[in-house]
Amino acid sequence: MWRKNSGRVGVIALVLLFLILVFTSCISVQALRINEINALGKEYVEIYNDDGEINLDEWFIKDSSTNAPDEIICTDIPNCYLNTSAKYFLILGRSTNIREITQEEVVYFYTDDQRIGNGLNDGGDDISFYKNGFESWHKYDKAEINKSWQFCDSGWVLEALTPSKENNCEEEQTSEDEEEQEEAGQNESEEIVKEKETSSHSSENIYVYSSVIESEDKEQINEEVNETEEVIYIGNKNIDGVIYESKTEKIKKLSIVLLGLLGIIAAFVMLKWKMR
Repeated sequence: MWRKNSGRVGVIALVLLFLILVFTSCISVQALRINEINALGKEYVEIYNDDGEINLDEWFIKDSSTNAPDEIICTDIPNCYLNTSAKYFLILGRSTNIREITQEEVVYFYTDDQRIGNGLNDGGDDISFYKNGFESWHKYDKAEINKSWQFCDSGWVLEALTPSKENNCEEEQTSEDEEEQEEAGQNESEEIVKEKETSSHSSENIYVYSSVIESEDKEQINEEVNETEEVIYIGNKNIDGVIYESKTEKIKKLSIVLLGLLGIIAAFVMLKWKMR
C-alpha cells in the first residue's frame, strides 16, 4: 500500500514540478514591454528588456491596421544579431535612418516593412509587440512633435524623446504646489518656536522640523537652545530614487522556493519508493 501511495505522491510532485517550471519560464518573458512610442516624425517603438538575453526570432510588431504583422529583422544593420541583452532597444521601419533619431550608439532592429504596421497614426493607434504566448500592448493618444508616449509607474506620459534611455517620468512641481509647501513650512516654523517656549523648563527638548524650513529659522532655534539641552532634529530626507521589487520578481522568487521544496519532496518520495 505504501509503495502504491508513494508512487502516486511522486507522480503528483513531478507534475507540480513541471508546472512550476513552465510557469516560471512564462513569467520571465513578461519583463519585456513596450516602453516608448514616437509616432510623429521619425517613428520608432522602444522596448524595455529586464530579462537578460533574448532571441527576437519569431517576435512580431503591429499596429491597428489590417496589414500583416511585421517580423523583427537585422537586414542592413552592421554586426546585428537577433539575440540581445540590451536593456533598451528600438524597432524601426526600414525606411527610417537611425541617425535621424539619435547620434548615440544604440541597439536597434528593423521590421520587414518600410514602416511599422501601416505607419504609426499621429492621432492615436494601437501597438502590439508579441510572440507565441506573450503580448505587450498599448493604445496611445494624439502625438506631438518632438515628444513621445512613455511608460511611467503612474501611467503613460507625453514627454521629450528618450530613445534607448530612461523615460522622463519626473513630474514637474507646479507653482501652486510650491506656494503650498512654502506656507506649510512657515506654519511648521511657528509651531516649533511655540513648542520650544512651552517646554523651556525641561532639560531635554526635542524639536521636529521639515526640510522645507528656512535655514535662518533653524539657526535661530539653535542659538536659543541651552548647552545642557539635547536637541534631536527629525527632517525629511531627500531620496534620489525608489528601490522596489516588482510583482514579477516576487513571483519568480516564490516559484524558486516552491520548486526547491517540491524537488526535495519528490526526491524523498522516490527514495522511499526504491527502499520498499
